[in-house]
Amino acid sequence: MMDQAEERVEVELSYDVIAQISGIAAEAAINAVRSEEEAAYKRRKKRLHNKVYKSLSSYRTMKKLLAQGRYEPREQAEIRWKFMEDLMSNNFRVDPDRIATEEEKRIQVNTYAVYRIENGLKLFEEDISINDSEDMKRKYRLLRAKFIDGKPKMIGEMAEAEKISERQAYRDINAAVDLLAIYIYGAVEE
Repeated sequence: MMDQAEERVEVELSYDVIAQISGIAAEAAINAVRSEEEAAYKRRKKRLHNKVYKSLSSYRTMKKLLAQGRYEPREQAEIRWKFMEDLMSNNFRVDPDRIATEEEKRIQVNTYAVYRIENGLKLFEEDISINDSEDMKRKYRLLRAKFIDGKPKMIGEMAEAEKISERQAYRDINAAVDLLAIYIYGAVEE
């Protein structure tokens, strides 16, 4: 075996070169942090969108179950107020002693979910009346047709009624769900 001599190289760096290298490294780090923050924001927004979409998808079922439930409208309002008290307290927890059965718990959860959706829809309507935008009105009509009003309509029917493509109808519904999420849960933190 041959011994290879280690070669040592000395390089002198000026302060300007060191500053340039530091600047490049800092810029790369900042871009990485911004990229991660943006990805986290998109994930939070997507989770919220999915949560509202799922709630809207079961809205008709919840309303039907509440209509068939054991509680009278006065009792349903009372349950809703109990949820509001819990919501306004420091920590949102349902006292287990107040929940006698799983059925009552289901009715409470459904009542509260319906209440939030209906409040969000009222805020959506108020926003439309203030802005008077045809685009917002169309999104609202599509949202109601898909999730809220009577029997659900097919996307093709809704698109034809609004004189838009099915693809645009899907985009409008998703945008309306995002807006409703803001009305229900507030803005997603960036």
